[in-house]
Amino acid sequence: MLKALFTERVLFYLAGGFLLIAMIAQGIVAVSLKRLSSAAQDMGKSNHSLMKLLRAKYEHACMAHDKVQNVKAFVDKYVYEYRVCGLRLYSWRRMKMICTGVFTFLCVFGAFGAYSFGMVNMEVAKYLVYGAIGTLFMTVLHLLMDEEYLLKAAKVYMVDFLGNTYAHRYEKEKQKVQEEQEEILEEPVLAASASAVREETEKVVEEKRESFDSGKEARIREILGEFLT
Repeated sequence: MLKALFTERVLFYLAGGFLLIAMIAQGIVAVSLKRLSSAAQDMGKSNHSLMKLLRAKYEHACMAHDKVQNVKAFVDKYVYEYRVCGLRLYSWRRMKMICTGVFTFLCVFGAFGAYSFGMVNMEVAKYLVYGAIGTLFMTVLHLLMDEEYLLKAAKVYMVDFLGNTYAHRYEKEKQKVQEEQEEILEEPVLAASASAVREETEKVVEEKRESFDSGKEARIREILGEFLT
């Protein structure tokens, strides 16, 4: 049974399957990180799903707690939970590394197995060359993509925007809304004050009018009394 793994090249094709999975994961990670970094540079106008989520969550946190104390931790949390094709971006990166490692192990194990079962040196060389080329290819591809730099750059852009730009913009908008609400609340008060002043003025005028009328009536009576006497 174990010999069939080498004679039928089952191990060879199995290693190729792991290499293919590693390459697919590498492609998904590379494209996702490139889009993420590009969207983070213009976070205020970006329609990227993570950028919209971060803006909404940050605004909600500011409404609940006035401000976010640790913006870096806030960004790290949602970047870690960011999903691509159903899996977290972190999981795709780990899958790529694990599949590459398994591929290398299977190729080395296949070379030793082929040698142990007395297979020709060509079969042993195929496993070694195949494993070396595949591992080197994945390593070079990983270095060229520079995933750590792209991820770090994206986080820096996000933290800078949320902590230094969006926070002040949100404070200004919040202050403007509060001022508008205060103006709306002051309008009934001013209207009530104007109404009270008008009523007080009318009352004073009425009192003066009544005082004037009573004084006039007394004067008329005084003149009539003098005339009759």
